[in-house]
Amino acid sequence: MGTRRYTSEEYKSGIIDLHGVGGHPLITVFTPTWNRAHLLSRAFDSLLIQSKKNFEWIIYDDGSTDETEQVVRGWLDRADFRIHYIKSKNRGKAAAMNAGAELANGELFLVLDSDDAASSNAMEKFDQVWRDLADTGLRDRYAGMSALKATFDGVLVGDGYELLERAQASYIERSNLGVAGDKWEIIRTDLVRAHPYPLASGERYMAPSYSWLVIARHHLTAFINEPLGLIEYQADGISANNIRNRVNSPVSTYRYYSEFYGDRRFRFRCRLNFTANMNRFALHGGGKLVVWDFMALVLLPVSCAFYLIDRFRLRSILGPK
Repeated sequence: MGTRRYTSEEYKSGIIDLHGVGGHPLITVFTPTWNRAHLLSRAFDSLLIQSKKNFEWIIYDDGSTDETEQVVRGWLDRADFRIHYIKSKNRGKAAAMNAGAELANGELFLVLDSDDAASSNAMEKFDQVWRDLADTGLRDRYAGMSALKATFDGVLVGDGYELLERAQASYIERSNLGVAGDKWEIIRTDLVRAHPYPLASGERYMAPSYSWLVIARHHLTAFINEPLGLIEYQADGISANNIRNRVNSPVSTYRYYSEFYGDRRFRFRCRLNFTANMNRFALHGGGKLVVWDFMALVLLPVSCAFYLIDRFRLRSILGPK
């Protein structure tokens, strides 16, 4: 297989299906990757030992210049699940996820980052919880599920879901409770497609929670108080470069905060955060400040302070504007 970019139509027809076992999977595991050939084996090895093979794996190569394709080819004889490999020009993770949702065959869409892994029972657990929701007759009200993450040496990332695991709650409730730490979301593919990341032209980043919070306005989430994802933060990863990524995509980041700042489903402290950051990134993007809203006007000095701190901290990276 060459390294040209394939269309959705070619993908659906099976032209770029590197390894197929037939049937329609419950889960599409989607891995966007850029120059992570040396780390991808973690994800592959963890999928290989899953107790339930109810998934396909889409590897979305976001313009890598390393040996990613050769590494993937080396797995084909070992895999007992369907692998799809797509080579794209480099556009960033949010654009990759928009594309991945259109390519997915699964009912549920699960992002497995290229430096992460899944616990051996992850797919079985997601399958079980999803089936249990169907038995209640309420599954149509649910967008999907969210599980915990742990480090590879077993340390839980952030807070647990003790307050949410038995509640009929949405992702907005998670924000309102201030549950800290990265979690692992698996969302209905039709909803992911219906709510793509609205990236501004020429920009590459938008916080992953945008899609989850928009969907949460009308759908619940089943919270699994168990670590199913395994994680190790990389020095060059998105998490480690959060401020720089947002500053380099200021219009998209402004869109994120402006989407939620006036939404009274969020607690007051959440709306304070959205509002202060909205004008912070309006300043970064050279856009029009929101001053007609009372809260935004009161918090404008905070927004300006955040903006100046960003400029000071990132001057060596971004250079003068």
